[in-house]
Amino acid sequence: DFNYDSGGRLTEIVLPKGPQTYTYDPNTGQVITVTDSKSGIVLSHSYDGSLLKSEQWSGNFSGRVNYGYNADFRMKSHNVNKLKPIAYDYDADALMIKAGDLTLNRDADNGLLKGTTLGKVNTTLTHNSFGELQTETASYDGNVLYHVQYTRDKLGRLTAKTETLEGLTTTSAYQYDLTGRLVSVEVDGVVTKYRYDDNGNRTHVNETQVATLDNQDRLRQYDDISYTYTANGELLTKTKAAQTTRYSYDVLTNLTKVELPSGDQIEYVVDGKDRRVGKKVNGVLKEAYLYQGDINPVAALNSDGKVIAQYIYASQDHVPDYIITDSATYRLITDHLGSVRRVVDINTGEIVQRLNYDAWAISSRIPTPVSNRLVLPAASTTQIRA
Repeated sequence: DFNYDSGGRLTEIVLPKGPQTYTYDPNTGQVITVTDSKSGIVLSHSYDGSLLKSEQWSGNFSGRVNYGYNADFRMKSHNVNKLKPIAYDYDADALMIKAGDLTLNRDADNGLLKGTTLGKVNTTLTHNSFGELQTETASYDGNVLYHVQYTRDKLGRLTAKTETLEGLTTTSAYQYDLTGRLVSVEVDGVVTKYRYDDNGNRTHVNETQVATLDNQDRLRQYDDISYTYTANGELLTKTKAAQTTRYSYDVLTNLTKVELPSGDQIEYVVDGKDRRVGKKVNGVLKEAYLYQGDINPVAALNSDGKVIAQYIYASQDHVPDYIITDSATYRLITDHLGSVRRVVDINTGEIVQRLNYDAWAISSRIPTPVSNRLVLPAASTTQIRA
């Protein structure tokens, strides 16, 4: 059910989990608070004209993100709680050239990113005549950590990739069918081929059927893993070797709980904007997250409410360029999709996380001697500890 005030503004959504309520500024009509009764999280907003000046979370945890703007109404700074502000600067074309301690170097003719500098970590990028990324190199103090070269066809699809990570070079080649589906991947001479059903679902690897789907194109079996779904199509269970993981959702399809085969339970706290802002393990809040905008975590907090990581976005909208913690600052080295490949301490050059991916962007993490306590925002909400 939906309830409205005399001005036609939404004041309450009545949900099975409990009501979600809204209040407004009587003069401007802007949303001031959003309260989710289930999580107990109250979102509070303040404005500078039409611009969001601050967003504050209170309830199971507390946190605040403040924003400042320049004369062109672009964000010139933000700060989390009472921490040092992160400042931003732009060129005459309103393209970002500075984000905190990160410097972005742009092509004077077209504005494309040519490279970045953060401490002793530098990246250089080149693009083809269509503006597509052609090469990327990341180095620490002159020592190359990551280099990749992409070859594309006339449709812009990758046909070849040569990647060097810490001195180890891997060469990959890709082929597509007439409908644009990936049908062959060759990595250092080893070829893997894929086949699809009439609906375009990938079902075979090297002529062996690995996937079974139902008549609604839902994956029921992949290799030795089986899946079941709710009446709404949400993933309900995943079973491997008689070990079942169970998933629960609210009526708005937000994932709210994961029951692991070990018996551990992970619960997710969701705010009034459907953002995952907290993680509980066996009923105890372990981490909380503050956001910059609707989808980007800008800070992680521990169970005591202390900020343990800040995520600074600059060159890409969907992945941070670097992470600030109490003990170190880390540069995230990413590929053309924004997938994190290496995480580097900008002061020592130590690689604290290594991630590799297959052709379908399935990641594998390579163990490092550094504690896995470092939190990546994309991974931090999916496991008890990534």
